[in-house]
Amino acid sequence: MNKLMAFAVISAIFISGCAKKDKKDAKAKQSKFLAQDDTREVPIYTEESEALLADATVSDFAFVDDEDAFVDEASIEHEKVAMADSLENDLADEALPMAPEAMNESSDLLVSLDSEVDWDFENVQFGFNKNNVNKDQLETIKSNVLQAKKAVEQGKEVVVSGHTCQIGSATYNLALSQKRAEAVKKELIKEGVPSDSIKTIGKGYESPLVWTNATDRATKIKELSVNRRAEIVVN
Repeated sequence: MNKLMAFAVISAIFISGCAKKDKKDAKAKQSKFLAQDDTREVPIYTEESEALLADATVSDFAFVDDEDAFVDEASIEHEKVAMADSLENDLADEALPMAPEAMNESSDLLVSLDSEVDWDFENVQFGFNKNNVNKDQLETIKSNVLQAKKAVEQGKEVVVSGHTCQIGSATYNLALSQKRAEAVKKELIKEGVPSDSIKTIGKGYESPLVWTNATDRATKIKELSVNRRAEIVVN
């Protein structure tokens, strides 16, 4: 029994000594490694980037060669002279007088346009609540007949519109205005204007030429007399 205990004590001492020796060896190796690291250079990190185009492919994107980029001064000067000659010829053409034939055609066109738009019809006036053409309006009718015949010769249509003043109901005035238009048409036909070239329309009091604020009936009738009329236009 005593021998067994002595053997255990000796073994414990031996193991403890080996452990201490291993720790000393590990510390020595660590110190040596750190000493070596102090002498090494630490690498610096650099970001690597790949070129967008390799040298071999750059030529594929070169659209203009150096020879093509050469400017021919002689060609430029030639183009300038040609442009100047062209401009001078254009100005000369504009300065040329118009040929007599072209002038006649232009004049005829102007006359034609003027004849289409320059109609000089006069309004035919009517008495209050009347639809017959008074004798004092016969000269106006004759003047309008000349204009109407000229328009019909050009293939136009004559339109006679009747109008009233604002006195009375809308329904009554609409019928009265139509009768006034028909009365003027009758006079035009009597003077030789084709009936199928005349159109009539009654507009009542919807298109007055004047207005009045008069409240007295007699004054109102007098001031609105210009609205009681028939107008002639060319369609």
